Amino acid sequence: MAAVPWARHRARFTWAFEDQVVWLATRSAQSTVATLLRVTWGSVACIGTRVVAASEAGRDPFAHLERIGIHEIHVGGPTYLVVVVDHDTGHLIWAAPRRDDTTLGRFFNALGDARCRQVRRVSRDGPSWIATTVAARCPQAIPCTDPFHVAGWATAALNDVRRQVWNTARRDGGDETAHALKGARWAVWHNPANLTAKQQLPLETIARTNRPLYRGYLVTEGLRLLFWIGSRRALAELSRWVQ
Repeated sequence: MAAVPWARHRARFTWAFEDQVVWLATRSAQSTVATLLRVTWGSVACIGTRVVAASEAGRDPFAHLERIGIHEIHVGGPTYLVVVVDHDTGHLIWAAPRRDDTTLGRFFNALGDARCRQVRRVSRDGPSWIATTVAARCPQAIPCTDPFHVAGWATAALNDVRRQVWNTARRDGGDETAHALKGARWAVWHNPANLTAKQQLPLETIARTNRPLYRGYLVTEGLRLLFWIGSRRALAELSRWVQ
């Protein structure tokens, strides 16, 4: 066995090829990468493992952590992962299967008490077990909820309004109105920028005929917009939104 300058240790591929595989694998499915570059799916996985291990050698992923994000992601079937990211670098720093307080506790055990005290802000998903674990291990950190879940909760509340208005219309004999409201579910759920022409029509009808539901829609979209404007302006707008 001989060391060569154009391949990693024990690799069957060159540095350049492996770097290309990993770059593509971060942007598409492993099966797609394997088909495109004419290697096996297992080779793509092994290359990813080898490149990540080489890049992490001598690097402490937990150094200088101040702003982190904790999320649970579904990876297929009954399988979920708890993932932790560093918001300052944008890097994934830890992941483990299962989604419960015991799994998240393993991350904080690896982080250590001293580094836990350095964490200033934690963005997180909605489950209570994340909130209680963070509060117990990093009590000084400010909890932050990510925009996706805030918008999701607002949209769920808007759907409650839509359902109430629909039930009222059906009870009062407004079958045509009830039918229109039932078909408008996706129109009020979607981001306005993503609405199709067909979905835009029931929304325009609601704006003309149903003030309570349309006002709820505007309130929901106002909350969504708060995450896209500057923080100083957003604080003032949030105060008005709550009122």
